[in-house]
This record gives sequence, structure tokens and C-alpha cells, in this order.
Amino acid sequence: MPGIITTIYCSNKLEKFVGKVEPSQSPDAEPILGNWNGNSFHVDGKRCLIFLNDKTCYCILMTAVLKMTTLDFSIYFRERLIAQLSNDFRMREENEVLVRQQLSNLMFCRTNNNRNVNGTMNQHVSVVPYYSERFGHVEHWDERVISNFFNEAPVTTKVWANRNKSGYFFPNEAMGELINGLKP
Repeated sequence: MPGIITTIYCSNKLEKFVGKVEPSQSPDAEPILGNWNGNSFHVDGKRCLIFLNDKTCYCILMTAVLKMTTLDFSIYFRERLIAQLSNDFRMREENEVLVRQQLSNLMFCRTNNNRNVNGTMNQHVSVVPYYSERFGHVEHWDERVISNFFNEAPVTTKVWANRNKSGYFFPNEAMGELINGLKP
């Protein structure tokens, strides 16, 4: 597994925040848990980051993010993703180890313009400000709760279409299948 690279494709805004990114490139091998697309946006004047998995549309939301807290963004992303997966799936220790192995090599690249994932991401971003009415100022949000709202909502994009003939799927269920498919 150490040779497989998980790619995070950054929008132009996220690229400016993260810093140096590689040109977009095709991976040698597809990671089992897929790659990620990310974007940066603002709510209540605070920077928020959103990431969607390209196989499942599983969402990770980071709110009120400060540049100084993300000096090593690979570690920041990995730990935030593990926290979300642990929250949503109550992962056993052996599954967490396998997920960490899958995420051991992260590479940040310029956007790959994945229209299916970016469309779903833009839809999520357009809804995020309405959570201020429910949860108050963005600094007080529990990122895991709001990410879980997105992950439990049906998605109609084509990224999971080959497995689901009904035309929609739930990102939590799709990611759960990928996690359960990990082998040591």
C-alpha cells in the first residue's frame, strides 16, 4: 500500500490557501478509498474548507480554518478525515490502521475538473450558510455533525451509478462499503 498515492485535487481558492500544489496528473493506481476534490469558501467571514471523495461523494467539512493551524496540511486533512470516519462508522482499531495506510501518501494537485463531484460540492457549499440559523456562528459548529448531514443525504451524481440502479445513493453507505472492503 505505501506506493499508492491519494490525490487531493484543489480548486484555485484552495490551491492559494494550501500553497504549492502539483500539476494535475493521472495516478498510476487508483486508491481503494478514492481521491478527493476540495474547495475553500467563507461563512460569517471565516474560511471553511470542503472535500468530497470522488468515488462516494463522502464529505469532510472544516470550519473557521486558520492558516497557522494547517502548517502541515496533509496531517490536518488525514486527522480530520479519520475523526469524521470514526464519528460516522465507529471504526474498529484495525479498520483505522488500514485507512491510515491508504492515506499515508497524500499529494495535492491542481483541479481535475470532475464535474460530478464539483457539482455536488457546489450544492453543499450553497447550503452551508443556512446552518448559521440552526447552529449559530460558524466558530461554534461541530464540523462532524454538519458533514454527517451531507453524508446521510441522498446524492444523484453518477459517481456510484454502476453500483446503484435507483439513480441515487447515500455517501455514508458508499464509503462504508469501501472501508469494509479494505484488506490488510
